Amino acid sequence: PGAAGTGLSESSPRMGYSLAMGAYQDVGVANRRVATLSRQIPGVVFASVPVEVNGRVFHRVLAGPALDAADASRLSGLVAQTAGVDPSTWVIRETPWAFPVGEMDDLDAADRRVSTLSELGVPAYVLAVDYSDGSTRYRVYTGAYSSEEEASHLSRMLAERGLGAASLSDRTGRLPE
Repeated sequence: PGAAGTGLSESSPRMGYSLAMGAYQDVGVANRRVATLSRQIPGVVFASVPVEVNGRVFHRVLAGPALDAADASRLSGLVAQTAGVDPSTWVIRETPWAFPVGEMDDLDAADRRVSTLSELGVPAYVLAVDYSDGSTRYRVYTGAYSSEEEASHLSRMLAERGLGAASLSDRTGRLPE
């Protein structure tokens, strides 16, 4: 059961930006990059996000989420310094849309959902969502996009894997503590 229908409202911000750190045709390369960065820099969400461009699927490696472009720029500096990598090819992208694919009362349950989705080949991540009564729930998202068109490949992928009920929505929340 989610908070929907309980009269509660979200008090979490819209996380509308991400830092695009690269794009790979090989999903394994993208996923290894995400895993490496996640180990190196705890407290930042790194995600592989599939997107189709001119008939070819690329897997963007994104860091974030960020509230705005200035927040994403600060994130870029932190990631570059911590990981010891050159940020000159990175791009700050407006990515306010994602597919919510679960919401749980506790972080461990949300992390298990991420693992289950990973086994289905669906890259996912968790954001903490705060509600008007002071409660926090953990929402599992997949993707981070600027438009419905950009999200179309992942939308088809979710339907193929039996997750077609997920609809593109505002990406809200904050990093889990």
